[in-house]
Amino acid sequence: MARDRRAVDAVIAETRERGYGFNNGEWTSAAHFAAIAVPALCGGGWLAGLNMIFPKADVSQAELAQRFLPALRRLAGALARARNPGCPEGWPPTSSAFSIFQ
Repeated sequence: MARDRRAVDAVIAETRERGYGFNNGEWTSAAHFAAIAVPALCGGGWLAGLNMIFPKADVSQAELAQRFLPALRRLAGALARARNPGCPEGWPPTSSAFSIFQ
């Protein structure tokens, strides 16, 4: 897929729209795993990316987003504030969080 520019652009657009990254077992060598990811941002700068990998049979994407995405976002916000205490409290990334990749 990485060689297919249109496919990569589509994944980036979906990720921006959703506000977080999601992999539903697209890895050839580990198709039974899925992952969710969020950026740790502050002031328009990229600090880190946090992800959670799990057996996809254990939890659906919807359940994952409902149960674990808020905690992952809070952790990303805490990391951003630890790196830069000026980052605002209550950091909830939205689709605009991915605008740095444009």
